Formats: sequence, C-alpha cells, structure tokens
Amino acid sequence: MSAGSARRAMPAQGHFSVSFERSGSAVSWRPESGTLLDLAEAEGIPIDSGCRAGQCGSCTISLVSGEIEYLGAIDQEPEGRCLACLAVPKSDLVINA
Repeated sequence: MSAGSARRAMPAQGHFSVSFERSGSAVSWRPESGTLLDLAEAEGIPIDSGCRAGQCGSCTISLVSGEIEYLGAIDQEPEGRCLACLAVPKSDLVINA
C-alpha cells in the first residue's frame, strides 16, 4: 500500500465556519483543512491528542452546535461531544476549544 492510498478520504465539498468557543476564534474549514484537530493545530488552538486514530479519546471536545461526520470508524459516538482527530464539519460548527 502506498503512502498516498493510506490517507483518509476527505469530503469532496463544503466550506464551513468553525467557531472555537474557549479561544474566541472563528475560522473557515475547507476539505483541505483536514480534521477538526488538524484545523485547530494549524490555527494554534490547543486540543489534547494522543493516538490520532479515535481510539484513546484524548481529543474529545464538546460540540456546542452543528453537525460533524467521522472519517473513520469509531466504537461509540460520544453524545454532545466529538473526537477531533476523526471529525470534519457537515455544517457550521461551534466547539468548546
């Protein structure tokens, strides 16, 4: 398997606003922004992380409003929260980060 084929597929379309409630930042998400964790790191917004594969739960953040989708399988979706390492927006979002 080549390195390129091992990458997770990103949604084909969508440009959404992601508001980081604690930091007071609002940024535009595009498919090339990657996951919510990738976006936060690119903007200098700290979110804890560990495995980056949705297994350890250290990147779990509160989802204040909006909808997300996961780029990989997860065991159980945390109610009112999301795993930032696998989540991408399906709508404008407000998250507690």
